[in-house]
Amino acid sequence: MAETLTRKEWIDSLTNSGMRADKARFAVDDGIKNGRLKKTSHRVTTVEGIRLERSILTIESRGRGQMPRQLTAEIAGQLLAGKTLKKEQMRADRNCDEQRSVCGRTWLRRYRKSYMTMAAKELLESQGLKVTALAPYGTQKKALEDDGLPARTVAAFLKAKDKKLDEKSVVFIDEAGVIPARQMKQLMEVIEKHNARAVFLGDTSQTKAVEAGKPFEQLIKADMQTSYMKDIQRQKNEVLLEAVKYAAEGNAARALKNITGVNELKEEAPRLAQLADRYLSLSSEQQDATLIISGTNASRKTLNDYIRGNLGLAGTGETFTLLDRVDSTQAERRDSRYFSKGQIIIPEQDYKMV
Repeated sequence: MAETLTRKEWIDSLTNSGMRADKARFAVDDGIKNGRLKKTSHRVTTVEGIRLERSILTIESRGRGQMPRQLTAEIAGQLLAGKTLKKEQMRADRNCDEQRSVCGRTWLRRYRKSYMTMAAKELLESQGLKVTALAPYGTQKKALEDDGLPARTVAAFLKAKDKKLDEKSVVFIDEAGVIPARQMKQLMEVIEKHNARAVFLGDTSQTKAVEAGKPFEQLIKADMQTSYMKDIQRQKNEVLLEAVKYAAEGNAARALKNITGVNELKEEAPRLAQLADRYLSLSSEQQDATLIISGTNASRKTLNDYIRGNLGLAGTGETFTLLDRVDSTQAERRDSRYFSKGQIIIPEQDYKMV
Protein backbone atom coordinates (compact mmCIF):
# COMPACT_ATOMS: atom_id res chain seq x y z
CA MET A 1 0.00 0.00 0.00
CA ALA A 2 1.18 3.52 -0.80
CA GLU A 3 2.20 5.60 2.17
CA THR A 4 -0.48 8.05 3.31
CA LEU A 5 0.78 11.23 4.96
CA THR A 6 -0.48 14.75 5.50
CA ARG A 7 1.07 17.60 3.51
CA LYS A 8 3.15 18.60 6.53
CA GLU A 9 4.34 15.02 7.08
CA TRP A 10 5.44 14.75 3.44
CA ILE A 11 7.39 18.00 3.79
CA ASP A 12 8.97 16.82 7.06
CA SER A 13 9.89 13.51 5.41
CA LEU A 14 11.75 15.32 2.62
CA THR A 15 13.53 17.74 4.96
CA ASN A 16 14.59 14.85 7.18
CA SER A 17 16.16 13.20 4.13
CA GLY A 18 18.33 16.28 3.53
CA MET A 19 16.20 18.56 1.31
CA ARG A 20 15.95 22.26 2.09
CA ALA A 21 12.62 23.28 3.64
CA ASP A 22 11.61 25.64 0.78
CA LYS A 23 12.40 23.00 -1.85
CA ALA A 24 10.53 20.36 0.15
CA ARG A 25 7.42 22.55 0.28
CA PHE A 26 7.64 23.23 -3.45
CA ALA A 27 8.13 19.52 -4.27
CA VAL A 28 5.10 18.47 -2.21
CA ASP A 29 2.84 21.23 -3.58
CA ASP A 30 3.99 20.47 -7.12
CA GLY A 31 3.29 16.77 -6.53
CA ILE A 32 -0.26 17.58 -5.40
CA LYS A 33 -0.80 19.92 -8.35
CA ASN A 34 0.43 17.42 -10.95
CA GLY A 35 -1.18 14.33 -9.46
CA ARG A 36 1.92 12.55 -8.15
CA LEU A 37 0.41 12.94 -4.70
CA LYS A 38 -3.31 12.28 -4.50
CA LYS A 39 -5.72 13.33 -1.81
CA THR A 40 -7.33 10.41 -0.05
CA SER A 41 -10.30 10.10 2.24
CA HIS A 42 -9.84 11.20 5.83
CA ARG A 43 -7.60 9.07 7.95
CA VAL A 44 -9.50 6.28 9.58
CA THR A 45 -9.64 6.18 13.34
CA THR A 46 -12.29 5.58 15.95
CA VAL A 47 -13.11 6.69 19.46
CA GLU A 48 -12.10 3.18 20.52
CA GLY A 49 -8.72 3.62 18.81
CA ILE A 50 -8.06 6.79 20.79
CA ARG A 51 -9.07 5.02 24.01
CA LEU A 52 -6.63 2.20 23.23
CA GLU A 53 -3.72 4.61 22.83
CA ARG A 54 -4.56 6.46 26.03
CA SER A 55 -4.86 3.20 27.95
CA ILE A 56 -1.43 2.05 26.77
CA LEU A 57 0.23 5.29 27.87
CA THR A 58 -1.61 5.17 31.21
CA ILE A 59 -0.44 1.62 31.97
CA GLU A 60 3.19 2.55 31.27
CA SER A 61 2.96 5.71 33.35
CA ARG A 62 1.31 3.83 36.22
CA GLY A 63 4.23 1.40 36.37
CA ARG A 64 6.93 4.04 36.88
CA GLY A 65 8.74 3.68 40.19
CA GLN A 66 6.61 0.69 41.21
CA MET A 67 9.10 -2.15 40.77
CA PRO A 68 11.73 -3.00 43.41
CA ARG A 69 15.28 -2.67 42.13
CA GLN A 70 16.97 -6.07 42.02
CA LEU A 71 20.60 -4.94 41.84
CA THR A 72 22.72 -1.80 41.91
CA ALA A 73 24.53 -0.30 38.93
CA GLU A 74 27.84 -1.33 40.51
CA ILE A 75 26.82 -4.99 40.81
CA ALA A 76 25.42 -4.95 37.28
CA GLY A 77 28.72 -3.56 36.02
CA GLN A 78 30.66 -6.31 37.78
CA LEU A 79 28.41 -9.03 36.37
CA LEU A 80 28.70 -7.63 32.85
CA ALA A 81 32.43 -6.96 33.08
CA GLY A 82 33.37 -10.20 31.35
CA LYS A 83 31.11 -9.55 28.38
CA THR A 84 32.38 -8.04 25.12
CA LEU A 85 29.56 -5.50 25.04
CA LYS A 86 29.65 -2.03 23.55
CA LYS A 87 28.89 0.90 25.88
CA GLU A 88 25.38 1.26 24.43
CA GLN A 89 24.67 -2.44 24.95
CA MET A 90 26.03 -2.32 28.50
CA ARG A 91 23.83 0.66 29.37
CA ALA A 92 20.76 -1.02 27.88
CA ASP A 93 21.30 -4.18 29.92
CA ARG A 94 21.66 -2.18 33.12
CA ASN A 95 18.42 -0.34 32.37
CA CYS A 96 16.52 -3.64 32.38
CA ASP A 97 16.48 -3.33 36.15
CA GLU A 98 15.02 0.19 36.28
CA GLN A 99 12.21 0.69 38.80
CA ARG A 100 9.61 0.71 36.04
CA SER A 101 7.32 -2.08 34.93
CA VAL A 102 7.90 -1.15 31.27
CA CYS A 103 11.03 -0.02 29.47
CA GLY A 104 12.25 -0.11 25.91
CA ARG A 105 15.24 -0.44 23.64
CA THR A 106 15.31 0.96 20.16
CA TRP A 107 18.05 0.59 17.58
CA LEU A 108 18.88 1.85 14.14
CA ARG A 109 18.56 -1.19 11.90
CA ARG A 110 20.28 -4.44 12.84
CA TYR A 111 23.29 -4.88 15.06
CA ARG A 112 24.30 -7.54 17.60
CA LYS A 113 20.90 -7.57 19.25
CA SER A 114 20.90 -11.28 20.11
CA TYR A 115 24.25 -11.10 21.95
CA MET A 116 23.12 -8.10 23.98
CA THR A 117 19.77 -9.71 24.78
CA MET A 118 21.37 -12.94 25.98
CA ALA A 119 23.74 -10.95 28.20
CA ALA A 120 20.71 -9.20 29.72
CA LYS A 121 19.00 -12.57 30.23
CA GLU A 122 22.03 -13.93 32.13
CA LEU A 123 22.21 -10.77 34.23
CA LEU A 124 18.53 -10.89 35.20
CA GLU A 125 18.50 -14.62 35.89
CA SER A 126 21.54 -14.25 38.16
CA GLN A 127 19.26 -12.15 40.39
CA GLY A 128 16.48 -14.73 40.52
CA LEU A 129 14.33 -13.27 37.75
CA LYS A 130 12.76 -15.34 34.97
CA VAL A 131 13.11 -14.18 31.37
CA THR A 132 10.71 -15.07 28.59
CA ALA A 133 10.23 -13.59 25.13
CA LEU A 134 7.38 -12.76 22.79
CA ALA A 135 7.42 -11.97 19.06
CA PRO A 136 4.72 -10.98 16.57
CA TYR A 137 5.49 -13.71 14.02
CA GLY A 138 6.51 -17.35 14.05
CA THR A 139 9.82 -16.75 12.26
CA GLN A 140 10.84 -14.20 14.89
CA LYS A 141 9.81 -16.59 17.66
CA LYS A 142 12.04 -19.29 16.16
CA ALA A 143 14.96 -16.85 15.91
CA LEU A 144 14.59 -16.04 19.61
CA GLU A 145 14.50 -19.74 20.49
CA ASP A 146 17.60 -20.34 18.37
CA ASP A 147 19.34 -17.66 20.46
CA GLY A 148 18.40 -19.55 23.63
CA LEU A 149 15.35 -17.58 24.76
CA PRO A 150 12.10 -19.38 25.60
CA ALA A 151 9.61 -17.68 23.30
CA ARG A 152 5.99 -17.56 22.18
CA THR A 153 4.16 -15.57 19.56
CA VAL A 154 2.13 -12.63 20.82
CA ALA A 155 -1.09 -14.26 19.59
CA ALA A 156 -0.34 -17.58 21.32
CA PHE A 157 0.55 -15.78 24.55
CA LEU A 158 -2.68 -13.78 24.58
CA LYS A 159 -4.80 -16.88 23.89
CA ALA A 160 -3.06 -19.08 26.48
CA LYS A 161 -4.94 -19.69 29.73
CA ASP A 162 -1.67 -20.09 31.62
CA LYS A 163 0.44 -17.00 30.92
CA LYS A 164 3.35 -18.48 32.92
CA LEU A 165 4.05 -15.10 34.51
CA ASP A 166 4.54 -13.87 38.06
CA GLU A 167 6.23 -11.00 39.89
CA LYS A 168 9.66 -12.48 39.04
CA SER A 169 9.01 -12.47 35.28
CA VAL A 170 10.67 -10.18 32.74
CA VAL A 171 9.07 -10.30 29.29
CA PHE A 172 11.20 -9.33 26.28
CA ILE A 173 8.85 -8.27 23.47
CA ASP A 174 10.74 -8.37 20.17
CA GLU A 175 9.93 -6.26 17.09
CA ALA A 176 7.64 -4.07 19.20
CA GLY A 177 7.31 -1.57 16.36
CA VAL A 178 5.02 -3.88 14.40
CA ILE A 179 2.61 -4.61 17.27
CA PRO A 180 -0.73 -2.78 16.81
CA ALA A 181 -2.40 -0.81 19.59
CA ARG A 182 -5.06 -3.45 20.24
CA GLN A 183 -2.51 -6.19 20.99
CA MET A 184 -0.17 -3.82 22.81
CA LYS A 185 -2.91 -2.88 25.26
CA GLN A 186 -3.76 -6.55 25.86
CA LEU A 187 -0.09 -7.39 26.43
CA MET A 188 0.46 -4.57 28.88
CA GLU A 189 -2.71 -5.38 30.81
CA VAL A 190 -1.66 -9.02 31.24
CA ILE A 191 1.89 -8.11 32.28
CA GLU A 192 0.63 -5.50 34.75
CA LYS A 193 -1.92 -7.94 36.20
CA HIS A 194 0.87 -10.43 36.99
CA ASN A 195 3.18 -7.70 38.42
CA ALA A 196 5.77 -8.65 35.80
CA ARG A 197 8.11 -6.38 33.82
CA ALA A 198 8.17 -5.72 30.08
CA VAL A 199 11.13 -4.80 27.90
CA PHE A 200 10.19 -3.72 24.37
CA LEU A 201 12.80 -4.31 21.65
CA GLY A 202 12.41 -2.65 18.28
CA ASP A 203 13.12 0.00 15.71
CA THR A 204 10.53 2.72 15.13
CA SER A 205 11.92 3.27 11.61
CA GLN A 206 11.35 -0.27 10.39
CA THR A 207 8.12 -1.99 9.40
CA LYS A 208 5.07 -0.37 10.95
CA ALA A 209 2.14 -2.16 12.53
CA VAL A 210 -0.30 -3.40 9.90
CA GLU A 211 -3.25 -2.51 12.13
CA ALA A 212 -4.00 0.88 13.64
CA GLY A 213 -1.65 2.80 15.86
CA LYS A 214 2.05 3.23 16.58
CA PRO A 215 2.10 2.33 20.28
CA PHE A 216 5.84 1.64 20.55
CA GLU A 217 6.72 5.03 19.09
CA GLN A 218 4.08 6.74 21.23
CA LEU A 219 5.44 5.12 24.39
CA ILE A 220 8.92 6.40 23.60
CA LYS A 221 7.61 9.92 22.97
CA ALA A 222 5.74 9.72 26.29
CA ASP A 223 9.08 9.30 28.12
CA MET A 224 9.14 5.54 28.55
CA GLN A 225 12.57 4.53 29.91
CA THR A 226 14.43 3.91 26.64
CA SER A 227 17.95 2.92 25.66
CA TYR A 228 19.18 3.74 22.15
CA MET A 229 21.73 1.62 20.34
CA LYS A 230 23.15 3.10 17.15
CA ASP A 231 26.43 1.21 16.83
CA ILE A 232 25.98 -0.76 13.59
CA GLN A 233 27.86 -4.06 13.55
CA ARG A 234 26.80 -5.75 10.31
CA GLN A 235 28.46 -3.50 7.71
CA LYS A 236 32.26 -3.84 7.73
CA ASN A 237 32.89 -1.86 4.54
CA GLU A 238 33.47 1.78 5.57
CA VAL A 239 31.64 3.24 2.56
CA LEU A 240 28.59 1.04 3.07
CA LEU A 241 28.69 1.71 6.81
CA GLU A 242 28.41 5.46 6.24
CA ALA A 243 25.55 4.91 3.80
CA VAL A 244 23.69 2.73 6.30
CA LYS A 245 24.15 5.32 9.06
CA TYR A 246 22.61 8.05 6.91
CA ALA A 247 19.79 5.75 5.81
CA ALA A 248 19.07 4.81 9.43
CA GLU A 249 18.75 8.50 10.28
CA GLY A 250 16.25 8.97 7.45
CA ASN A 251 18.74 10.90 5.29
CA ALA A 252 18.24 8.99 2.03
CA ALA A 253 19.92 11.62 -0.15
CA ARG A 254 23.21 11.46 1.79
CA ALA A 255 23.03 7.66 1.94
CA LEU A 256 22.73 7.31 -1.84
CA LYS A 257 25.68 9.65 -2.40
CA ASN A 258 27.86 7.10 -0.59
CA ILE A 259 26.83 4.26 -2.90
CA THR A 260 28.97 4.07 -6.04
CA GLY A 261 29.61 1.42 -8.66
CA VAL A 262 26.00 0.22 -8.72
CA ASN A 263 25.25 -2.23 -11.54
CA GLU A 264 21.66 -2.78 -12.53
CA LEU A 265 19.46 -4.05 -15.33
CA LYS A 266 16.73 -1.44 -15.55
CA GLU A 267 14.43 -3.51 -17.78
CA GLU A 268 12.49 -6.01 -15.71
CA ALA A 269 12.24 -8.88 -18.22
CA PRO A 270 16.00 -9.39 -18.78
CA ARG A 271 16.65 -8.81 -15.08
CA LEU A 272 14.26 -11.56 -14.01
CA ALA A 273 15.51 -13.88 -16.76
CA GLN A 274 19.09 -13.44 -15.56
CA LEU A 275 18.07 -14.21 -11.98
CA ALA A 276 16.21 -17.35 -13.03
CA ASP A 277 19.01 -18.53 -15.35
CA ARG A 278 21.55 -18.06 -12.56
CA TYR A 279 19.40 -20.24 -10.29
CA LEU A 280 18.96 -22.88 -12.99
CA SER A 281 22.73 -23.05 -13.51
CA LEU A 282 23.23 -24.23 -9.91
CA SER A 283 23.49 -27.86 -8.90
CA SER A 284 20.49 -29.55 -7.28
CA GLU A 285 22.10 -29.24 -3.84
CA GLN A 286 22.88 -25.55 -4.40
CA GLN A 287 19.32 -24.88 -5.57
CA ASP A 288 17.96 -26.44 -2.39
CA ALA A 289 20.05 -23.98 -0.36
CA THR A 290 19.24 -20.91 -2.48
CA LEU A 291 16.48 -18.36 -2.00
CA ILE A 292 15.55 -15.77 -4.63
CA ILE A 293 14.24 -12.54 -3.12
CA SER A 294 11.86 -10.55 -5.30
CA GLY A 295 10.27 -7.19 -4.62
CA THR A 296 6.74 -7.78 -5.89
CA ASN A 297 4.20 -10.59 -6.11
CA ALA A 298 4.07 -10.18 -9.89
CA SER A 299 7.83 -10.69 -10.30
CA ARG A 300 7.72 -13.60 -7.84
CA LYS A 301 5.11 -15.33 -10.01
CA THR A 302 7.12 -14.65 -13.18
CA LEU A 303 10.28 -16.11 -11.64
CA ASN A 304 8.50 -19.18 -10.29
CA ASP A 305 6.76 -19.89 -13.60
CA TYR A 306 10.01 -19.51 -15.56
CA ILE A 307 11.99 -21.75 -13.22
CA ARG A 308 9.30 -24.42 -12.94
CA GLY A 309 8.93 -24.48 -16.71
CA ASN A 310 12.66 -25.00 -17.25
CA LEU A 311 12.78 -27.68 -14.55
CA GLY A 312 9.94 -29.56 -16.25
CA LEU A 313 7.60 -29.00 -13.31
CA ALA A 314 4.99 -26.86 -15.07
CA GLY A 315 1.56 -28.45 -15.00
CA THR A 316 2.54 -31.10 -12.47
CA GLY A 317 1.43 -31.50 -8.88
CA GLU A 318 -1.86 -30.49 -7.26
CA THR A 319 -3.82 -27.29 -7.90
CA PHE A 320 -4.94 -25.22 -4.93
CA THR A 321 -6.85 -21.98 -4.62
CA LEU A 322 -4.94 -19.65 -2.30
CA LEU A 323 -6.12 -16.41 -0.73
CA ASP A 324 -3.94 -13.34 -0.33
CA ARG A 325 -4.61 -11.44 2.88
CA VAL A 326 -5.66 -7.82 2.45
CA ASP A 327 -3.92 -5.74 5.10
CA SER A 328 -6.40 -3.46 6.84
CA THR A 329 -7.10 -1.97 10.22
CA GLN A 330 -10.03 -2.91 12.43
CA ALA A 331 -11.59 0.48 11.70
CA GLU A 332 -11.36 -0.12 7.95
CA ARG A 333 -12.90 -3.58 8.30
CA ARG A 334 -15.99 -1.97 9.86
CA ASP A 335 -16.54 0.31 6.85
CA SER A 336 -17.94 -1.07 3.57
CA ARG A 337 -16.03 1.55 1.54
CA TYR A 338 -12.83 -0.40 2.11
CA PHE A 339 -14.11 -3.66 0.59
CA SER A 340 -13.99 -4.53 -3.12
CA LYS A 341 -16.30 -6.69 -5.20
CA GLY A 342 -15.12 -10.29 -5.26
CA GLN A 343 -13.25 -10.21 -1.95
CA ILE A 344 -13.81 -13.20 0.32
CA ILE A 345 -14.58 -12.46 3.96
CA ILE A 346 -13.57 -15.08 6.53
CA PRO A 347 -15.06 -14.56 10.03
CA GLU A 348 -12.49 -14.66 12.81
CA GLN A 349 -15.01 -15.91 15.38
CA ASP A 350 -18.43 -17.60 15.53
CA TYR A 351 -21.36 -15.21 15.29
CA LYS A 352 -24.83 -16.14 16.55
CA MET A 353 -26.40 -13.71 14.10
CA VAL A 354 -25.08 -12.28 10.82
